[in-house]
Amino acid sequence: PVTQERQRLSIEWIDELHGLFAAVTTLTVVFCHVHPTQTNFYEKLSDRVKSVYQRPMIVFHLNVRRDSWRVNSNVFGNSLMTMATVEGASWPPMRVTVENDASMITYDQSNWL
Repeated sequence: PVTQERQRLSIEWIDELHGLFAAVTTLTVVFCHVHPTQTNFYEKLSDRVKSVYQRPMIVFHLNVRRDSWRVNSNVFGNSLMTMATVEGASWPPMRVTVENDASMITYDQSNWL
């Protein structure tokens, strides 16, 4: 119940920020602690991306295991949603470059530093 309430409040907070900045942004970036197995949260977020935000969203999630970093697009069948899993406890940190118009986004967590 506490987790569900926190997730509900997180989506409300994203909604609030979208309302404040929608006129001046073309891309939403979310740094998330909700584990990807919490599909209820991500399905709700994906629905909001499609129906309300109507702009690309990148969700960064820290993988506390030692799995490699990865980027998945079309999350929950939503072409506007991308999930980038950041490899935890590794060096260097993930480097993300977003072009001004969000037309090109690059990810790198190898030896870029």
